[in-house]
Amino acid sequence: MDELNFSFQGGLSDLNRMDFYEAARFQYAAARLSVKLDQFRKTGRFSKRVTTTSRTNIDLFPFERGSFNLKIAASEEVDEKPKIDVPLTALWTYIIERVFQPIETSAALDLIDDNALRSEFFELVENNIFDSSAAIEVLRSRLETDRGLAPSESELLARLISEVERRAYLISHSDLLAQITPEQDAALVTMATPLLSELAVPLRRSAKLVTISTMDSLGTRQILTANQETASALESIKIDKEVSSIDVNIVQYNKENGWGKFRNVNWEGIPSFSIPADRKDDLKFNLLSAMQEDKVSVDAYIVRSRSDEPLRLILVDVNPIDELDDLL
Repeated sequence: MDELNFSFQGGLSDLNRMDFYEAARFQYAAARLSVKLDQFRKTGRFSKRVTTTSRTNIDLFPFERGSFNLKIAASEEVDEKPKIDVPLTALWTYIIERVFQPIETSAALDLIDDNALRSEFFELVENNIFDSSAAIEVLRSRLETDRGLAPSESELLARLISEVERRAYLISHSDLLAQITPEQDAALVTMATPLLSELAVPLRRSAKLVTISTMDSLGTRQILTANQETASALESIKIDKEVSSIDVNIVQYNKENGWGKFRNVNWEGIPSFSIPADRKDDLKFNLLSAMQEDKVSVDAYIVRSRSDEPLRLILVDVNPIDELDDLL
């Protein structure tokens, strides 16, 4: 069984209640997104509208006591091989990685009053090696012991756990996700962004946090923990539908979370770029080479404000240095 769980914490949800309108808005958006992703994996495309003729095998399970939880499950059709042979949970993980801007790990840990935690975590990223399982265990152990953590510190740890678990899952499934073409990738991201922004609606009154977890034969993993600020940020952005080739000077890159900084004459300041976790290993060597150069060409989606101002890049390819020389 391929399952997703949406868990809300804080506010009304701690009383096993939610605002009726907020819950309905969220469920409608989550249902539309799940149906479109299921259509995509089965046929390689999705319809603009979800109608009564849209066939789906995604079921909603009864609520459980405690914090407010919604669980859905997608069942396989044994007589029909999917066009894009990945589970629904993998596609949810895939789009969340591209759409949400993660917190900066080092800055987040600096806000947590625990020198031992920071030291132990960053030992795991030395020498270009990152042991995600060990990192998750370090963070989860600190969260579960909860010795004097402020609510903001607990929230930061929960968000870090989700981000590390999400990236580890995507890296381990990068071969399967490579089936998705750049054109399909662009279509998925632009379709999913406004629907994922609906996560912010229940965080107005019903809850303080939402956590999305996936469940399959390998176990349960968190793929997103978001507060109102994180989720609401999606309402103010739009992502280009096509990839652009841009000349940049890469000035910084974090090998653990796939985020970096660049300069470009047409952009103000030193904006950010991200590399989706399922693309990190493929781009690692070209990226390291690119950091030694003053200017390289990258292929990326531009993330813009609603007023069309460029904000950051989702980087999908780095042209090899020798290839650039051939073009000069």
